[in-house]
Amino acid sequence: MTNSDRWRLPTSTSSDVAVKNDIKGQALATRALVYFDLARTYGYPFTSDNGASLGAVIITRTVSASESRQPRSTVAKTYEQVFSDLETALPLLSRSKNTGHMNYWSAKLLQARAYLYTAQWDKALTAAQEVITSSPYTLVSRANYLNYL
Repeated sequence: MTNSDRWRLPTSTSSDVAVKNDIKGQALATRALVYFDLARTYGYPFTSDNGASLGAVIITRTVSASESRQPRSTVAKTYEQVFSDLETALPLLSRSKNTGHMNYWSAKLLQARAYLYTAQWDKALTAAQEVITSSPYTLVSRANYLNYL
């Protein structure tokens, strides 16, 4: 058994495939969130130098201890990883409400926010409007914010 085989989730029905895809989508969307937070926390704002400053160390596969010391990429490359992970995750994710877990709508909102941080205004608006108009969630009024569950 190879290292990659032991991580394979067996599927025998279309329901199994949907669950497997959703799990993979959640993992990719969560990784996108982590890289987004790393870029915001440790890098200069994207708009200050078009992402040329240092961003996060990007590792997208299992590495050995000797391979773990990688140089930091740029903020632009870090955001490229965020957008790549989200583009791969979105078609895999469930559009159902899934409180406490990533779903299509939370990943789409993350995408909108990342577009905002990279000054891609039209894409940010399009992504946010899709969530506002098509998701099972509703916007909470200011008056009801504290009472929202």
